[in-house]
Amino acid sequence: MARHEEAGTTDSEEYQRVTMAYYRRFVCRLDPWPKEVEDSFAAFNPAVYGTMWGPSEFCATGNLKDYDRTPRLREIGVPVLFTADRFDEATPETTRWYHELTPGSSLAVFENSAHMAMVEETERYIDVIRQFLREVEHRK
Repeated sequence: MARHEEAGTTDSEEYQRVTMAYYRRFVCRLDPWPKEVEDSFAAFNPAVYGTMWGPSEFCATGNLKDYDRTPRLREIGVPVLFTADRFDEATPETTRWYHELTPGSSLAVFENSAHMAMVEETERYIDVIRQFLREVEHRK
């Protein structure tokens, strides 16, 4: 991957194949992927993603490369639910750190998912969202 990133050949078949192997391990572990995941990847716009982030998850060169609003998380005054998946590239430990910086926020960890608990643990995901919304309603 580093070789292709340095050479600017991130559109190569080899780079794309390695990226897809990563996605199958850390984005969605279901095999085969559900239709909605396949459709989402098929509709992916690499020009927009490339401008914002870079050629892949691993190579931040876009205009969000240095974006950081972490110091302002304490200013959020509405209910926040952080979700983290055990096998995600954004680990539960990392997500917990953001949760701890956000007053009154909640955190749910999905133990059997990568990045897409909504398709990997659908029933539990819906239950967690419903419970969070019920708690928000009761706070009013």
